[in-house]
Amino acid sequence: MAAAAEAAKKKVENKLNKAKKELEKWEVSAVAPSEMFKALTDKYKTFDDQGMPTHAADGTELSKKQRQGVEKDFKKREAEHAKFQEQEAKEAGFLGKLKAEIKAMEDSLAAM
Repeated sequence: MAAAAEAAKKKVENKLNKAKKELEKWEVSAVAPSEMFKALTDKYKTFDDQGMPTHAADGTELSKKQRQGVEKDFKKREAEHAKFQEQEAKEAGFLGKLKAEIKAMEDSLAAM
């Protein structure tokens, strides 16, 4: 009996970890590309009209290589954000539902 309970608990833990990773991915994707670098004030100081950084926190202009990296990250986030918007259009408030599912799994796990 204890082995079955332990197996059930392990199954819920695995499902919970998977759901938390999915939530984290969607929460990151929810941030618009134009806003993602603005939170990194320790790395960047000045931004262009799209929200891409042009100058480092120390005021120096980003090198060509650094700009290319920023552009790559920006385009990747654009694609992720588009997927987020598609998912939100399909299922309005899906992040809230996912959070509620995680809370229910945590409560279930605590009761075991």
